[in-house]
Amino acid sequence: MHVILGEEAKVIRNIFISTFVDTESDYYKNRIKHMVQFSDGMRYTGYLWDCLVKSERISYANLIHHLEERKIYAFWDIHSADRIWIPNYWKYPIDAVLLIYPGELQSVMPTLPEDCYFFDDALSWAFVVTHEECKPGKRLCYRASNPEKKQ
Repeated sequence: MHVILGEEAKVIRNIFISTFVDTESDYYKNRIKHMVQFSDGMRYTGYLWDCLVKSERISYANLIHHLEERKIYAFWDIHSADRIWIPNYWKYPIDAVLLIYPGELQSVMPTLPEDCYFFDDALSWAFVVTHEECKPGKRLCYRASNPEKKQ
């Protein structure tokens, strides 16, 4: 695994957002684009997965099966520690992007925040795991398709 920081991480995150997120939606403008000052800096209050352009719900097992043997990028929502009550929640810098190599996902997953975005370098697809549960003990997950690419 490689931790990507600074301008490179920002560019990767912005490419993901411009590909998979409806940046014209009111939700995006009000809850993500509009940052709020917290004790640990400027943060947004929404979730990118709430404004995915083209997505479908999938199981967590399907998400893991698709990702575990691929080279993928991963990042998470930029939320304030003021609103997260889990001790020692952030294992990586809040604005980092991870490059995870085949075979590493199972060992990296326990170190990630609850809401994570995974995608390939071709931007063909993205997978999202959220903190929400669709059934008790079953986390809500999505597969997003790139609207510009044929599936």
